[in-house]
Amino acid sequence: RFTSAPLGLKIAPAWSASSWADPWWEEFKTFLPDGSSVSQCRQNVELLKTGQADVVITGQQPAIMGGPLYTLYKIASVIEAARWRREAGQPTVPIFWLGDDDQDVHEAVSGRIYDPARRCFLGVGDYDVEDAMMVGTVPSRVWDKGILNWLNGLEIANPLAVALTRIWQESVESGESTSRLFKKFVLKLFPESGLLIVSGNDSRLHKLAAPVYDAIIPRLETLKETVRQRGVALSEAGWHAQISDRSLDNPLYRVQGQKRLKIVGPMKARTGYADIRPGVMLRSLVQDWLFNPLATVVGPSELAYHVQLRPLYNELGIHRPALLPRLFGILTPGPEVGNEEEEDRPSAYEMEMVASGSLEGVRKEIAKYMSEILGLDEAAIDSRIEPLMKLLRGRITGFLDRQHDRVALDAKKEQQPWLAPLGKRQERVMSTGWAAALWGDTLIHNLKLAAYVFYKRGASGQWLDMMMKVDDSRTARARR
Repeated sequence: RFTSAPLGLKIAPAWSASSWADPWWEEFKTFLPDGSSVSQCRQNVELLKTGQADVVITGQQPAIMGGPLYTLYKIASVIEAARWRREAGQPTVPIFWLGDDDQDVHEAVSGRIYDPARRCFLGVGDYDVEDAMMVGTVPSRVWDKGILNWLNGLEIANPLAVALTRIWQESVESGESTSRLFKKFVLKLFPESGLLIVSGNDSRLHKLAAPVYDAIIPRLETLKETVRQRGVALSEAGWHAQISDRSLDNPLYRVQGQKRLKIVGPMKARTGYADIRPGVMLRSLVQDWLFNPLATVVGPSELAYHVQLRPLYNELGIHRPALLPRLFGILTPGPEVGNEEEEDRPSAYEMEMVASGSLEGVRKEIAKYMSEILGLDEAAIDSRIEPLMKLLRGRITGFLDRQHDRVALDAKKEQQPWLAPLGKRQERVMSTGWAAALWGDTLIHNLKLAAYVFYKRGASGQWLDMMMKVDDSRTARARR
């Protein structure tokens, strides 16, 4: 349905406003690595300005060394999802929303590099970042200087590694922001893809979003309660409330210099919103109002987040995009690594039976209490206890599934530490720049191919965790 959907005729607010689009383009084109990339992106912008193309969007905050591998997978996914539409005859442009107004420093520095010489993982050491500072505004030299040393120490220098070293060198020496470095890095990895990057910390963009802020602010408390109740309903049904009460209590922030500050007291409508930034609850709504995407590429937690936000789209009259899963994958030196036989994995039915059996006694005890102490009849007990049992069965089967994954990950650690770093999924720990420097353009080419196949299989209902074979000699020969 996504690939064959007819072209939308509405020009999104961002592209219809030259007050934002023109200065954005003048800055953005300076990040592009070559003339061909400039030409491709300019063509995409013109298509969007005239309503002749749809948008597929994804996003992530900037982070050291380009962020964890799943950031790379999201970018490859949005590029390939757009290609599927174009090949079906529907012009489509990939957009990456860079969350450089985020202030989650811990997440920004969580990526790792594996050093085979010392058989250890390298990360960011001491760094000095003020509280409430937006990660995109942090100078790259604060936490990327050690990464530059690692790049300079590589024995193997493929052309992409050489280019990345130069980009990092210039950025660290000039004190360039993490946001600007991230844009240069991503666009160097995916030249001529037509990928456009917009910044969540762009004051002109939020000034342009005044109509949606005007609609949100008078109803802010009602919208917060809607999301909170939606979370309760999801939890009672055995799902997950992704948006915490803390996030609900801080739906909007105020920017002051390099910091994003909480707004104390009731928020009132105002004449300008250049200094306002949306929190977790409102970010996607503002993004989707500005760019009117046909689809959004999301990961698991973002899927739960969007499901919880679904009622707000209807209440605010904002078009809700289709949700496409991002690529899931693992880089491996051979297909035998982590290639688990399907019959070795317990089925969902088997785990359900374990969960149901373990809860049988619990259900009897609760039912006995409700009957003898509360005086409820059997029908009342069943109606009240079943949602709880469903929730507990889901939690237990999820626990069993995670334990199975943990055993499989521990087995992989014995083969190559970077396959399951620190007992976690590789894509959540290992840095994008680490992989790009080691395996170069070959990695990027095969990554896009993996994303293309991921959607091809997914279109027929076969969503797969893709395995991408890499040359293990690169990690063995990399110096510290």
